[in-house]
Amino acid sequence: MSNERYLLATKASNEAIWDWDAVEQVSFWGEGFNTLFGYPSMFYTGSSLNWENKIHPDDQDRVLKLINKYTSGEKKGLYKAEYRFRKADGTYANVVDKGYCLYNEEGKVIRMIGSTEDMTERKLLEEKLLQQEIHKQQQIAQAVVDVQENERAEIGKELHDNVNQLLTTAKLFLELARNDASMQESMLKKSSDTIMNAINEIRKISRSLMPASISDLGLISSINDLVDNINLSRQLLAEFKYDRNIEKRLKAKEKLMFFRIIQEQVNNSLKHAEASHLLISISNHRKTTRLEIKDNGKGFDQDQARKKEGIGMLNIMSRAAIFNAKVEIITAPGKGCHLVIDLPYSSKKTIPE
Repeated sequence: MSNERYLLATKASNEAIWDWDAVEQVSFWGEGFNTLFGYPSMFYTGSSLNWENKIHPDDQDRVLKLINKYTSGEKKGLYKAEYRFRKADGTYANVVDKGYCLYNEEGKVIRMIGSTEDMTERKLLEEKLLQQEIHKQQQIAQAVVDVQENERAEIGKELHDNVNQLLTTAKLFLELARNDASMQESMLKKSSDTIMNAINEIRKISRSLMPASISDLGLISSINDLVDNINLSRQLLAEFKYDRNIEKRLKAKEKLMFFRIIQEQVNNSLKHAEASHLLISISNHRKTTRLEIKDNGKGFDQDQARKKEGIGMLNIMSRAAIFNAKVEIITAPGKGCHLVIDLPYSSKKTIPE
């Protein structure tokens, strides 16, 4: 009766169950040996199974040394090994082999019972997921590089179109002042004013690159400064709402991450949204700090946007991912865009350098 139950168990299992009699040198392989690997399910005497030679040559030495430690009594407990096993059709399966030894009163192994599971599909799925993750990281890395190159291009354009022209004009005023004594005072005044304009332009570019005000003035003051500049441009009306204790709750790198995301999304709204109003809000919750940026622009179709995800949005995603922050985009054509960033809160968390 017990043998019948054992045989039924081998048929029901999704693994190849095996039983090796060390005294009689007989091994039995269950139904899974046939269904998984294509070999007959039966009793094998001596070396008739030739199991060792079915292990991939690159894995054979490692596996045989390990199993010998259990059969010799050097090691006890669960035997477990991963290796490639040649099937009847000549292909190799990735398997996990597990088993336990039974001992006699003298401590010698008399029997070993275990199972061999085909892990090939799981390995392929893991490899696929790994490749997808690698591809995702490559996309993020490429997006960061693209953003940096775009920033450099914009800086070059600003320096050439604005600062360079202002300094050229100041140089002309100085030359006029040197060559015409009657115009000296007025030309020097114009030259001084033009140089000051160039200084202001450089200061504006520097502020967009590295907002020193975040470390000096704090996140709230930095965002207020950004909002004031947006409103001065009169391209849209911007508002900022916040909980006053966010400065104490957020770490320096988290503040910079929030500020960069705000800059990126503001830029998206100014360039693409055709919005007239923008609301930035930061609120504290029990487990998260939430950043919301909402405009009343034209919005977009998210399904279409995913197919051609822009550099700006990839940059936002990559910055948020560093801090395990959740990103949600609520939008539709004609419905504006609502970006929500939920940053997990933990007083003990550390931020990577």
